Amino acid sequence: MKKLLLLIVTFAVLANVAFAQTATIAGTVKDADSQEALVGATIRLLKDSVMVAGAYTDDAGAYSVEVAPGNYTLVCTYISYDNKTIDNIQLTAGQSLVQDVVMGMDVNDAGDKNIVVIMDKVVKNNEATLINMQRRSTSVVDVISLEQVQRTGDQDAGAAMKRVTGVTVEGGKYVYVRGLGDRYTKTLLNGSEIPSLDPNRNSVQMDLFPANLIDNIVVYKTFTPDLPGSFTGGLVKISTKDFPQKFSLSYNSSLGFNTSASFRNDFLTGQRGNTDWLGMDDGTRDLPAPLSNSGYILPDQSFADPVKADAIELATNAFSTPMTPEVSNSSLNHSHAFTIGDQKKLGGKPFGYVVGLSYNKTDNFFENAVEGRWQLVSNIDQSNGLNNQIYLTGDQASREVLWGGLVNFSWLPSVNHQLSFNYMHNQSGNSSARFLQGDLMRDDPNIVFQTRVISYTERALDMFQLKGDHTFGKLKADWIGAFSHSAQNEPDLRFFSNDYTREDTVYDIQRALYSAPSRYFRKMEENNLDGKVGFTLPFKQWSGRESKFQFGGAYTYKGREFYERRFEYVNGSPQTIHYDGNPAAYFGEENLGVIGTDNNGLFQYGNYITDASELRNSYSGTQGIAAAHMMVDMPLIGELRMITGARMETTSIVLTSKDTHLDAATLNNLDILPSVNLIYAMRPQAMRNIMNLRGCYSRTLARPVFRELAPYASFDFVGDMVLIGNPDLQRTLIDNLDLRWELYPSTSELVSVSAFYKNFTNPIELVINPMAANIEGNYRNVPNASLVGVEFEFRKNLDFITPALKDLRASGNITLIKSRLDISPDELEQIRSLNPNAESTRAMFGQSPYSLNGELAYTNDSIGFNTSMSFNVFGPRIAAVSRGGTPNVYEQPSPTLDFSVGKRFGPIDIRFRARNLLDPEYKKVQTLKNVDYIFSSYRIGRTFSLGVTYTIQ
Repeated sequence: MKKLLLLIVTFAVLANVAFAQTATIAGTVKDADSQEALVGATIRLLKDSVMVAGAYTDDAGAYSVEVAPGNYTLVCTYISYDNKTIDNIQLTAGQSLVQDVVMGMDVNDAGDKNIVVIMDKVVKNNEATLINMQRRSTSVVDVISLEQVQRTGDQDAGAAMKRVTGVTVEGGKYVYVRGLGDRYTKTLLNGSEIPSLDPNRNSVQMDLFPANLIDNIVVYKTFTPDLPGSFTGGLVKISTKDFPQKFSLSYNSSLGFNTSASFRNDFLTGQRGNTDWLGMDDGTRDLPAPLSNSGYILPDQSFADPVKADAIELATNAFSTPMTPEVSNSSLNHSHAFTIGDQKKLGGKPFGYVVGLSYNKTDNFFENAVEGRWQLVSNIDQSNGLNNQIYLTGDQASREVLWGGLVNFSWLPSVNHQLSFNYMHNQSGNSSARFLQGDLMRDDPNIVFQTRVISYTERALDMFQLKGDHTFGKLKADWIGAFSHSAQNEPDLRFFSNDYTREDTVYDIQRALYSAPSRYFRKMEENNLDGKVGFTLPFKQWSGRESKFQFGGAYTYKGREFYERRFEYVNGSPQTIHYDGNPAAYFGEENLGVIGTDNNGLFQYGNYITDASELRNSYSGTQGIAAAHMMVDMPLIGELRMITGARMETTSIVLTSKDTHLDAATLNNLDILPSVNLIYAMRPQAMRNIMNLRGCYSRTLARPVFRELAPYASFDFVGDMVLIGNPDLQRTLIDNLDLRWELYPSTSELVSVSAFYKNFTNPIELVINPMAANIEGNYRNVPNASLVGVEFEFRKNLDFITPALKDLRASGNITLIKSRLDISPDELEQIRSLNPNAESTRAMFGQSPYSLNGELAYTNDSIGFNTSMSFNVFGPRIAAVSRGGTPNVYEQPSPTLDFSVGKRFGPIDIRFRARNLLDPEYKKVQTLKNVDYIFSSYRIGRTFSLGVTYTIQ
């Protein structure tokens, strides 16, 4: 007992001595004008110009740092504020010094001899910091922080975007802001444009960006001249992880079980390569040797030419891979993520780095999926309903691999100059297989139709960025240069269709009601160059108040090459080939085709493969956009602030088919895009319940993408239709009006109400013609469209009910929109030929009448515990516009409910997630006389996952 008492006393003495040898400096950081707390400000203590300790301010703007006694310089930095430096802080042993910091905006004194070289880093993944940025923004914006993504358990940017007010996500990839289609959305990565990896889309596939590499996402809903003019619904700015202030390492692994896809022994798949697990084909699906010399480039003559009969026989045998899905076993979904970062010295100056890697494998299985095609064939008053063209049921499976890597370096050679380099690679591979069967109602109802598809899509994106921020006296300059290379490869997309009669089960093929067995090879490569430079010059307006003048320029270039090869199995026999129902038998030796010449000329019989490629289906495209902008940010009267200016953009798009007989599609425009933003600070001096009123007018535009201009027809596997381009498309001009009221009860809370109106001139629509032999869709401009909407959002801590709920918060948002598009006279005439009372307007393509998000979250940092429940749903939206009187296709609401709970045990965090708990039916329908006719339908199943994260800081 004496020894134990002696030990305790010894420890107490040592602890007292240790405490006596340290000092503490603490205080708060506030805005000089409003006296509000600045959350996430960076505090550094430097000794002899070397950082020895640091901290970030909390939700109350408070900080505390413990250091050894000595003489220090305190440096405080915060986004949009000038650095604050306090010299000669003398700390003695055991001292507790209170040092408050007051920071002002737009005060530049770069020549101050007391400025110390530091790394200007602001925490931007904290929700409170981003809400503060949202409040101070010159535009109407909404934000998502890394903190929120971690709480909800979203694994990629596509899943996280569903939490934003007025945002819906199609297929987990394509973002719709304020109910508008993806053509009205723009995406930037760290400030530079990202190319789309889908030849048929304008927007970026958001599932390419793993959550662990993201710092924050900001959605701009109103235009200012310093932003690209080609967005209307929203501009999505993704910021990747920045360098940390000190060493940080994190590793995460998780396993997931999907109730529809995991541990199945009937999982549909196609032939696999050895590198499928890396999201890339190893050559297994390449064109066979007889064709590989020409690759995706079409030869001078078709293989159907008699001169090349030997090549046909050889090619027919060379395509030996199976044409129909196989069954295999599926396993658990899994994901892994690793990040490491630190701050060092390079040339005696601060140098930060972060490296991140991620890997995800996901299986999906859609059991009892439905595909239907319907048509109104008679006057609606005499019709009993829609005529069924096709009604198929069956299964579809897919396995997707997604991995990404990030390297970020930042260097501060002096207080006035900062350089950053960023490299990101994302790679994905999606292997899909489908088997459907049912009735072809347009033929003998006794016939059963079967169709099989095997596909593999490989996507890759490499992006290099170099950025700089500089200060020259009062002039601030920033620039970015970026190069990106993107590629999408679809090797050996295979289709096999057949039918049989119910009575005699005779299997036939090629009844001329559907396509012959075929194989597609598609490849798209695109290079993008993006350069921007901007300057900011502070000045004093007529009353002597601080203002800013901004100007700059930008140029983006896009060059795309798209190639397509198509091969069909042709039956040269005088009659249909019958087989035993096993598709492999169709390609048996006894049915293998022969082609050649005899005394009577060309002869052919049996199955042989022919090159059905068309030169016009391959194209080259270039797009150049030059821009210049000027804007001014200045106070007017009292607390009224104005941000106004204009952006000039010149557009040059040239698309040239590989078929030189076709004219090139061109688009040349010069557009002046004005913008006026007014912000009235209704309670500028309040520390709580800060209130803003915003109003904005702007003009923006939307350009057609290359595929929409390409003058050819090609089969779209995803939409099950033939797509036809239109070289005469024009760009769309949009006039925007926005009004928003904002209330910020505290640094982490907000309430906002918005109203907006948009008028579209020459909007582009995809129109389906169900009366064609094969369902086809084409793109065209329609004269005019408009929409009007309101948004409501709140994020509120529930401690106002009782202090016991201080760790519980609720957030939610709802958007209500009504759109109207004028149907063109020609289309309206076709519609009214079957439906005389049809309206002359309809909703815009892809526009939802409402969207709703909600979250209830509990966070207790003292015990390392947090949990959240989130809900998301959007209203019915047009997925395809039908030609004639046939009703349009509407995607129906599919509400999702997700749950996440996590517990921290020191450096280890364990998290359980339950996704898609409601497991709704994903359904598209056509409705006539209150009866729904299914266009497509499937369920994706519920997913439960368990993950472990280990962090060292």
